[in-house]
Parts: sequence; structure tokens; C-alpha cells
Amino acid sequence: MLGAVGLAVTGIVIAGLVWTASGPSLGRAADLAMNAHSAIEIQSEPWLSFEPEGATTGIILYPAARVPAAAYAPLARQLAERGLLVVVVDPPFRAPLLASNAPDGIISDFPEIESWAVGGHGFGGMMAASYLDRRPEVDGLVLMGTVTPTFVDLSNRDVVAVSVVGSRDGFVSVVGIEESTARMPSTFTIAHIDGANHAQFGDFGELARDGTADIPAAQQRNRAADLIAEALELLGASG
Repeated sequence: MLGAVGLAVTGIVIAGLVWTASGPSLGRAADLAMNAHSAIEIQSEPWLSFEPEGATTGIILYPAARVPAAAYAPLARQLAERGLLVVVVDPPFRAPLLASNAPDGIISDFPEIESWAVGGHGFGGMMAASYLDRRPEVDGLVLMGTVTPTFVDLSNRDVVAVSVVGSRDGFVSVVGIEESTARMPSTFTIAHIDGANHAQFGDFGELARDGTADIPAAQQRNRAADLIAEALELLGASG
């Protein structure tokens, strides 16, 4: 039988998992983005993937904590329309920490992809940076509204790295991202989106403490897709 400490720990874990899994709901744009597309194959199993014909560069995206993977369908579709294979990690209980090695299986499932990047939104971006730090076969990193963890040092890695941040993001600042530059590759760039906030990278509604966006969500995701695709063009050129 569990003692008092064991019961307390179990209760905390259960409460944490319930809180994580009871995150925001999908918006209308996510539903629309999951519809069939003549040039893009969309799969929901075993991964949420957007597969344009002939893609040779792929990106694996971690969602933010408590956010359903399908909330990134609008952005994923935009990226796929620019020629990238996009796979969104769907972690257990919507907790990216529980899917730390998920890209391993994804990479093995798409042997035709020559160059891979990992990326993520919020805490998902931290997971992506941590994964790249452990995997020399990954060639790129895309961060959205996040700062690289202090325990991750990518300064000696020869990879493409970009951080996309909105001027209205209520969770991270450009100054905070700039402070992490010493731990990032020499290619590291910060891409600003004027008027963008934190939540609109996905489609799951508003977040407390976030800034109010000055641009529509569709415009923010379109701009983010342009910036990410432009950065990852370097992978195709070197692949």
C-alpha cells in the first residue's frame, strides 16, 4: 500500500496530467485545414502529417503544452503548400515532455526525406531544441514564441536555426531570445512578426497573459510559414 507521501505524489501527478490534458479546444481554422487537398496528403495516424508530393525537406513540430496537435494544422498546411513535409507530434496528455523522443519514429517512417528540422511552439520549442541537442542527424531548428533552455548549448552545431517571435507575444520577448544567442549556432536568426501574439501560431483561442494581436491569425500564420520556409531553404540547398 502507498504511504502518505506516495499518495500525495500520485495525487499531484494525476492532477498535473488532468490539468495538462484539459487544455484549449480547436478553432474553426484547424478543422478547415484538415480537409483534403489535391496536392497535399493529410494523415492523422500514426502521425498528424501534411505530405506534399516530392518533398525532400521535413519539419517535425512539437505543440505547446496543453494544446492539441491539430491546432497547428493551419500552419502545417501553409508549410506543406511551400513544399515541406510537416509532421506534428501528438504527445500523451498533451504534454510535450512525454514525447521527448517522438521524432525518432517519425524520421524512420519517412526515409525519402533528405534533411530534417525540428521545431515547436512555447514549451514545445524547448523540447525541439533539447532533441536537436541530442541528435546530430537533425539539421535545423525552428522556434516559435520560445527561448532555448539554459541547459541546451547549440553553439558548436552546424545547423540552421531561426526563432520566430511576435511583437505582441505576452510570454517571451525579443530581449529574452537575444540573450540566448550565445548558446545558438552561428546561423541563428530572430524573425519578427509585427502585431503577432503567442497564441495565433496555432488555432486554439486566446491565452491569459498573452498580448492582444494587431493582425489576424491567418496573416500571422502565413507570415510565419514564409519565414520558416525561407530559413529551411538552406537545408534543401545543402542537402
